[in-house]
Amino acid sequence: MDFPLTHRCNIIRTWLLISILSGFQCLGQFMVTVNNVETATEGDLTTTISCTYSGFVETPVTIIITWEKTDVDTGQKEFLIQQFDGFPDSILRYSIEGQATLRIAGPISIEDRGRYTCKITIFGSTSSATQQAGVELVIKSPVQDLIMGVEGQIDLLEENDLVTMTEGLAITIICWAKQANPAADVTWYLGNQEINSGVGGFSVESYTETVDQPGDYRLNTVSKLTFSPNYNQHQNSALKCTAQNEVMTSERTMSVFPRILVPPSQHYIVGYDNSATVPVIENQVFTISCRAEDSYPLTQLIWYLNGQLIETGITTNNLPSSDGRVSVMSTWTYMANRAKGDDGATVQCEASGEPLMSSNTVFVKLEILYPPTDIQIAGDSGEFKAGELASGVLCSSSGGKPEARVSWWKGNQERVSGALNSNRLEVVMTAEDNGQPYTCMASNDANIGNPLKKNTAPLNVLFPPACVELSGNGAAVAGEQVTLTCSVCSSNPAAGIFWKKDNVVITGSTMETLKPTSYRNGENNGEMTEQKLVVTVTPAYNGDQIQCFGRNPVFDGTETASRKITIDVLFPPTYPEGCVTSLTGYREPLKDGDELTLLCTSCSSNPAATIKWYRDDQEVQGLTNHDTLTDGLFDGKVTTEEITMTMSRQHHGSRFHCSAVNRMVPGIPAPSQQIILQVEYKPLIINKEVNSKAAASNGEEAILKCQSDSNPAPQVYWFHGNQRVISDGVQYTVTLETEGSITTSFLRITSVQASRDYGTYNCTTNTTMGSDSFLINLQGKSKWIPDPVFDTQIVHTTDTTVTVSWQPGFDGGEEQLFHLKYRISDDGDGSVWMKSTSTVEPPLVLRELKPSTEYEIIVFSENSLGSAQSDPIVKQTLVSNLGTKSPQTDKRSSIGVPVGVAIAVLAALVVVIAIVVVICRNRKKKKAEKPSTVCANVEFDSRRNNPTQNDLSLSYFTRAPPEPPLRSVSVPPDSLPYNVQSTLPVQNHNIRHYPEEEIYSEVPPHHHDIPDDDEAPPCYRGNFTPPSENASAEFSQMLNGVVDRYPSRRHDHAATPSTSSNGHSPSSSSANEDNVFANVNQSNDSIHKESPYRTHSGIYV
Repeated sequence: MDFPLTHRCNIIRTWLLISILSGFQCLGQFMVTVNNVETATEGDLTTTISCTYSGFVETPVTIIITWEKTDVDTGQKEFLIQQFDGFPDSILRYSIEGQATLRIAGPISIEDRGRYTCKITIFGSTSSATQQAGVELVIKSPVQDLIMGVEGQIDLLEENDLVTMTEGLAITIICWAKQANPAADVTWYLGNQEINSGVGGFSVESYTETVDQPGDYRLNTVSKLTFSPNYNQHQNSALKCTAQNEVMTSERTMSVFPRILVPPSQHYIVGYDNSATVPVIENQVFTISCRAEDSYPLTQLIWYLNGQLIETGITTNNLPSSDGRVSVMSTWTYMANRAKGDDGATVQCEASGEPLMSSNTVFVKLEILYPPTDIQIAGDSGEFKAGELASGVLCSSSGGKPEARVSWWKGNQERVSGALNSNRLEVVMTAEDNGQPYTCMASNDANIGNPLKKNTAPLNVLFPPACVELSGNGAAVAGEQVTLTCSVCSSNPAAGIFWKKDNVVITGSTMETLKPTSYRNGENNGEMTEQKLVVTVTPAYNGDQIQCFGRNPVFDGTETASRKITIDVLFPPTYPEGCVTSLTGYREPLKDGDELTLLCTSCSSNPAATIKWYRDDQEVQGLTNHDTLTDGLFDGKVTTEEITMTMSRQHHGSRFHCSAVNRMVPGIPAPSQQIILQVEYKPLIINKEVNSKAAASNGEEAILKCQSDSNPAPQVYWFHGNQRVISDGVQYTVTLETEGSITTSFLRITSVQASRDYGTYNCTTNTTMGSDSFLINLQGKSKWIPDPVFDTQIVHTTDTTVTVSWQPGFDGGEEQLFHLKYRISDDGDGSVWMKSTSTVEPPLVLRELKPSTEYEIIVFSENSLGSAQSDPIVKQTLVSNLGTKSPQTDKRSSIGVPVGVAIAVLAALVVVIAIVVVICRNRKKKKAEKPSTVCANVEFDSRRNNPTQNDLSLSYFTRAPPEPPLRSVSVPPDSLPYNVQSTLPVQNHNIRHYPEEEIYSEVPPHHHDIPDDDEAPPCYRGNFTPPSENASAEFSQMLNGVVDRYPSRRHDHAATPSTSSNGHSPSSSSANEDNVFANVNQSNDSIHKESPYRTHSGIYV
């Protein structure tokens, strides 16, 4: 490693100080320091060349700095600046700064390039020294110009020029990056893709060259891009050349755009190869088209006929595509004629234009066609059989170019393909050919779509029937007739029919009747044949198969068969004759808890019979049974069904039988014999809940009741306390009543003594099967309030009414009444309870309720000591059906006057009819006898359309307070004993249903007495016939029950009210002294509005 000169001089100086006496003078190692190379960039505003000096020992007195430049090419020197002790500081573009650094003011140019020499002379007090050093200044230059051109073309390209090139032909684009130092790098881009030799289809060659100017040491970069243009890939994509060297901060670019010419991909005459022959029909206009496909830009098409330019009849259409290329089609329209010499003429289509380097021509030749002139048919008469060829028919044609094609057609279907000039009808005849002509057609290419035609005569084709249909229902009940119809399809000539049963020919008999054969027109101009066979079926026919056949006499041995129908004879389970359903398995004796298995076996039946079981003539459902089917007579089935029952007291005395029923033969059941079950079971006292209490005052008679169900009949014992009660016929009398398995024992105590007779009585029943006992508490009256009712239930509901029924409990020894309290359920605890009227026995009807509303209902029973209530029940009323218009009420009805009369009669019947039955009864009271009135009301439900289906609601009650309404029942109209004739005007009566509280109003509080019969106002008029003469037994019994329930109130003689309007006394209307029926008159206006005898309906009852 070399030490600096200054360091060496210091060593010498040190040595000189040690050797002061040496006497030598040392100038040291004075030196000038520069860099070997300095660089600057062309265009810079300034640059510096560094120069420093060192190593002068003395203090400088004068310093001279000189800079000069030597041209590297010519060697010529140039003085730049010289400075003495810092003066001057600059000359022209040059200045000195620092020790000796040269600054050159810009802009810097390539002329500043050269070798610069820094020379320094220093004068000291005793010595001087001069040193110099050279440095080369290199000027770097960016690209001064970027030029593009096409190889082989003189003209250079401008920015964004279109460069025309042809698809598929290689082209070379040159890019020059001029006057750069160092040389520039050139890069190519097509679109956004960088292009180099590694990219398929592209070749890039780049090199440098010197600038062709003396003294210009800069370099040019030349880059050549060679490629074959592709329209789809390169059209409209920018082709860009970029150049840059190390002194450039950004690229210099130039872009051009390829304009790629695309020759037509195809040039042709549409539909024909080049030089092909084009057939044209003489004197018919034809068109021929020429196309040039997908060129850019547009290709021009020109037509020639025999070398002569065609200028008329040409239309041209340009067909641009989405990528900018264009297809062109030129169409020539012409009418050729042999007389003009067009036969064999040459038609040319020439393509030319910018996309083509030279024109291109395609051509075709014309051939003139003309149709045939005549057609003839021979051999089309005679008969043909289906399945045979009709080859004797021949068709021929003449004339035309080319030769005619002769073919046979039937309708729109070709049956024989064409042959040149003549052709035979080689067709196998079918039934469809009968009566139909065939058509011969002669055509060539000149008359396609309009051939010469000629028809044969209609052909006579014989054919057998293609099908035979057998229809009818083969199922019938034994003894009925089965009618089968045999229909033979069309045949020529008509076919005959014959029948078979189980493959045996049917010839006709009393059970099998063949009806006359009928004929009618059929398909294919033939005839259809039809015949009916009527069979009166018996069970013996069941399963037989019947089939019919059709036969054309021309076709011997050929028969067409129908399907087979199997006769299905439906017969009840009574076969063979005299057979009866059997019921087996019953045995005696049976005891409670025993298992009884009964087996019911039917007779033969088709289909299999269903077994039904009956108990006391009522069908029993839900039995556990096991069915078995076995084969029976006449292909029927025998049904065997087994049931098993566990015996109980409920079975005793029941009448059981089974019945076999064929559901397909209704109305013919086959019952078995009947068995009556005898079941032994222990006693069960059945009146415990109702008769566990009894009441009687001192001296009154008391009757205790004990009712037992058992088999065999029980022994009954009565006990009072621990003592058995012995029937003495005086104080105690025990009687027995037996009805079936029910034994009722009455203990009658003649004159009750409280100290002796009050208390608990025990009734004990005993048989060999077991025993049961029952306690009855006898007390005096005024001890108990009534027991709550039980078995409360809703028996009927409408949209505004609910009918409630129940079983009364013990009355406490007093007469008890019943009423209902009810309220809307969903109104909560704050809803208002409403009370109904009272009755002595169920049921009660709640009226004027809201439709579709849920009500909570309680039944109250009460006597003079208090009341008891049942558990509440809940029921919802139905949806209202009011407001629904009946079709019969439409004013546009065409039924006519009879309907109007019927409606008027119905409206009259809707009026509330009051039936008054006055029964005079003597009250056993201290007061004067006051008659009470039993009143009845008949309500007619007007909402039904058929008067014969309307029920009448009959309610009857007493007028003497505090008697409540007694009873309401529904009576079918045909059971009424009266022929009621209304004399009231219909318009005076509103058809409505009145609440029970309104119709059955009681006497107001200020009316304490009931008027005598002769004070009763007149009532509704009607003609009444007593029940004893023409009423149904049910209705008569019901009316008689009104009086029978209250014998104490029955008059001993008939009431004799004032004379009625018809002059008949009430007593004369009936021979029955227990029921008095009065003729009463209507009173509407005569009754005072405030009268207690006038109801809201305006009718006194």
